[in-house]
Amino acid sequence: MEIFSRVLYALYSTSGENIAAIRIAAESCRNRYIERQIKDYVIPRMLRDGKSFVECLSRANCFTLTAVRRLKSGEESGTLRESALQLANYYEAETKHKMKRLTDIANLAVSIIITIMILVLTLVSSEIGFVSPPSPLSR
Repeated sequence: MEIFSRVLYALYSTSGENIAAIRIAAESCRNRYIERQIKDYVIPRMLRDGKSFVECLSRANCFTLTAVRRLKSGEESGTLRESALQLANYYEAETKHKMKRLTDIANLAVSIIITIMILVLTLVSSEIGFVSPPSPLSR
């Protein structure tokens, strides 16, 4: 979603033909489902039925409700390009936040495993020292 929105922002213009910009943005998003839905459903419906981009996008069910609402507000106010940039920035921040949480969870898991291993080694080594017979050299 972030890549699609960022490419759409870069290529979309307020005047002229934007079908090519939408197609290129779909191809660049690295999501085959979204690409297929936009190329096979959204663009043909826009051209054949004269529907708006966001209306077709919402019926394609390939974007979240948040994304559709953001793009719809931009389309209605004539600032679709800026809305695409805001959407890209939002999803970039969300991705960074999720990656940080995942990294924190991984660090916590590794710390717990290391702590358990140290505890086990301490217990095992103390038991071995307690149970082992006296050395013949110690007499």
